[in-house]
Amino acid sequence: MKEQLEPLKDAGAENMQDIETVIDGKAVFLKPTGAKVGDNVYSFIFVFNGITFFVHRNPKGGIQPVRVRYGTAPLIQYGLFAVHKAVLDFLSSIGFTVTKEKISRLDMQVMVEQEASDFFDLVGTGHVVKRATKWNLHGKSDGIQTYTLGSIGNGIELCIYDKKEELWECSVKDPVKFKLMIEHCIGEESFLSDRPLTRVEFRLRRDTLRRLSFDTVADLQNNERGLADWLTSNWFRLLKEPKVRGHENTAELHPLWLEVRSAFFRWFSGSANDEPVKWHNPELVSCDPTALEKQAAGCLANAAALRFGKQENKEQAVGIFRMLLDHYASVMFDKVNEIANRVLVMSGVQLGVSGAGDSGGGSLERFLRHRPPLALQRQ
Repeated sequence: MKEQLEPLKDAGAENMQDIETVIDGKAVFLKPTGAKVGDNVYSFIFVFNGITFFVHRNPKGGIQPVRVRYGTAPLIQYGLFAVHKAVLDFLSSIGFTVTKEKISRLDMQVMVEQEASDFFDLVGTGHVVKRATKWNLHGKSDGIQTYTLGSIGNGIELCIYDKKEELWECSVKDPVKFKLMIEHCIGEESFLSDRPLTRVEFRLRRDTLRRLSFDTVADLQNNERGLADWLTSNWFRLLKEPKVRGHENTAELHPLWLEVRSAFFRWFSGSANDEPVKWHNPELVSCDPTALEKQAAGCLANAAALRFGKQENKEQAVGIFRMLLDHYASVMFDKVNEIANRVLVMSGVQLGVSGAGDSGGGSLERFLRHRPPLALQRQ
């Protein structure tokens, strides 16, 4: 495939236009440039029936040879599971054998004939139970408002907004998508009526899906109803009465949210294998800094040898090490705290071993002899 696509890609790059070609009897459009997806650059990108394929030039190690992005048009017309089967069949027809797959992002959404402002009012008056703390209610100059909770960058996000207003925008910006939405999802009569229409949409990324045990499309097909249930009950829900702390788990759901849950269960009906979805916290990670300690000892030895030369006995060498450490005590103190704080802020992981700083009168040597691996606890 690389030999076939390389010259076509070069030709397209001259005028930055997609090149139409045929792969195993199927017409595809080849992009003139590659793109970075995740941490890797994929050299060959082509589109087949609204689905974008990213093919790596030379996958090694853990690099995924192929990544696939499902377009809006085929999903609207045929649904995820039918599109996924078509993707597997297409990859097989052009010589790929799929041995492992994983979902990197998933959006689940429904529409209900309710005013978006009713949702916003319930959130604003304390009727909400939510697992995320970051939220925003923002609008545009034309009056479209969207409530967002969480963030897709952190793994999961909820969006609630007026779908009709969004579709009027779409009719200008993306008329093909607008036409598909009217024909396959909403209907012209409903769209042109005075009845409101609100979209409730959950967006999940890989880390969240992994913690909920959804790795493959088959996992989703087996338990999509369980996932919809967890999202609309455990992660976010609206209560009939304002929340009373300590009684959230027994409080009655608001009729508006019951309608949303019913809509999710109609669209994501699942199968007989549906089970309650559980959130799995990451296990504690053991980190043994022995290698770093040996490296630091080697650096100290090099510095001592360059500055003081050969030593007659171990005690004299250790004394030099202590003198060097005392000399750089302030620098080391600041650096230790800087690294620990940076790790905590960037990853939520707190470094440290309880009791390590309290040597208790000469027990430091004993601690170094019997030190356990560092426990990394996610906050």
